[in-house]
Amino acid sequence: MMLLGGWRDPRFAAAIGGMFSAPHGAICATLLPSVMRANIEALELSQKNIELQKRVTELEIQANELEEKLVLTGEVFRDGDHVFRDGELGGFCSRCWDVEHMLVHVIFMNTGKGSGIRPGCPNCKIETRGRGQNPRMKAQL
Repeated sequence: MMLLGGWRDPRFAAAIGGMFSAPHGAICATLLPSVMRANIEALELSQKNIELQKRVTELEIQANELEEKLVLTGEVFRDGDHVFRDGELGGFCSRCWDVEHMLVHVIFMNTGKGSGIRPGCPNCKIETRGRGQNPRMKAQL
């Protein structure tokens, strides 16, 4: 990016030279430091702009994730060790919901605590009690 038409642009120096009786080389030598400073400043501002655009994108992604979680807050309810979402039969880990605001399905797994295959969370590895079926859906079955 060259400002002021670029210090090597002969049209710029020629226009200045036409207005004053000064040699082309002298005009270029006089303007060179100022034009270089302006170009460096423009490059620095361009880099800052790119960094700010990246930050805006990150914040937009965070805002969208928070909006999704807020919507989920109104769609879930707790029953025992599980959190349920209306319209879904299977339960979610209450610890993951409480701590991370994540809906992680409870599955049958070996949690490594010597109790064999039991319902548990694949994310935080806790065991849960009960089958983890949505009590509101049982009535519909």
